[in-house]
Amino acid sequence: MIEAASRRQRVGIAGFGAIGHAIAADLAASNAADIAFVATRQQPAADRRLGLSDEIFVSVDRPLPLEGVDLVVEAATPEVFAQVAPQVL
Repeated sequence: MIEAASRRQRVGIAGFGAIGHAIAADLAASNAADIAFVATRQQPAADRRLGLSDEIFVSVDRPLPLEGVDLVVEAATPEVFAQVAPQVL
């Protein structure tokens, strides 16, 4: 097993409105961690400014790719969070 301190941290983001976008922008700018996924109701177009590809966006209606994810940040509406919370908690 790889120790968390010896590898790059992977962060999932639940929601991609103003708050989720700001979190993704901060992570991308700081290069502090890898963005593992962004869970959204609607898949936005890839955000080339942030270096985000289409592949990291997942629908909240599908299982989240949680394997290897160290932290999930909640930045969603209460309705969306109610959908993803059972998988994360």
